[in-house]
Amino acid sequence: MNIATGFYTEEELIKALSAGNRDVFYEFFLLDQNENTIGSLPIEQGKISYDSSNEVMRTFTGATKKTEQFNLDSTDYYLRPYMCLRYNGDIVRWPLGKFILNPSESHQDHMSDVTIIGYDPGKIALDDKTDSRTYAATGSIYTSLAAQIAGTMYSNINIETSLKESLNPLEWEIGTEKITIINDLLQSISYSPMHFDENGICQILPYVMDANREIERVYQDDDGSVIIDGLKVETNKFEVPNKIVRYVENPDAAYLISSYINDDPDSPYSTVNRGRIIVDTDAVEDIASQADLDSYVRKIAAEKMQAVETLQLETLNMPGHGFHNCLLLSIDSYGIEGKYIETAWEMDLSEGGTMRHYLKKAVMV
Repeated sequence: MNIATGFYTEEELIKALSAGNRDVFYEFFLLDQNENTIGSLPIEQGKISYDSSNEVMRTFTGATKKTEQFNLDSTDYYLRPYMCLRYNGDIVRWPLGKFILNPSESHQDHMSDVTIIGYDPGKIALDDKTDSRTYAATGSIYTSLAAQIAGTMYSNINIETSLKESLNPLEWEIGTEKITIINDLLQSISYSPMHFDENGICQILPYVMDANREIERVYQDDDGSVIIDGLKVETNKFEVPNKIVRYVENPDAAYLISSYINDDPDSPYSTVNRGRIIVDTDAVEDIASQADLDSYVRKIAAEKMQAVETLQLETLNMPGHGFHNCLLLSIDSYGIEGKYIETAWEMDLSEGGTMRHYLKKAVMV
């Protein structure tokens, strides 16, 4: 999320990006399947979408013209888009992802147009499936097994290791996507799902509760605001649960159950104030321990008991956004003040392009 470079601080660059006369443009570089740069590619109607609820979170769409360097008979091109700022006589560049391209060709007026759809490297683990039953013995270290599987597909992995071991044997059917196996393992120890940063580097990291998240970016309606007028706020008050229950369903595992109840008298959705219990219950196949199940239940509570408020915000395009960024919003004109978690976003990579942020109110469960 930090957008500082070797020459300029983050504060300087945010100020420059917030200026009314900012000079922003976009560059797109085509890479071969070995990630060697072939050259720049002119892209029209470029757009990046990021949705943390998807297995492949970052996608790209755009259009270009067929050229000699962009041969559609070849496969597995990569695209690296950059957001660029002219500042103090320099050009500052920020990567916006690495995408495996799926081009399709059409012909019009004797010209060859190419529509591009691109996927972040998570697509590799979605397409790669097991060709035999995958088995892990009791005592397997979850992060070691996840790293081992990810290492068959990715050369650069940022992983925070854990020594937690499985209490039971683990098994997956033939044809299971490797991204599913990795995320099953990570869920068992209350990690975030595997995702990829703006450089295309695989991230395997613990889940951080909203209460413990540090603010990464501030958006406010001051003189240097990049916010575009108009907000959309939605609430789902009626169906917000006030009790979360999860239990281990695997017959080979020890029976574990955990629950979290919102009985806070200051919460309008609590059992106290609603006068009834609204339960969200589900089974999990594997979990490392009772403590991990308790942690997982609190994670679910933070996600589902926060349905009080979701918000859509539009700004000028800003670099540095990725997975579940923590934003502080201070928008006096709409009475918005507080900490929000960004669950999805979209960027139009064109002159004057804007960015849409999909946010949920951070809840301190």
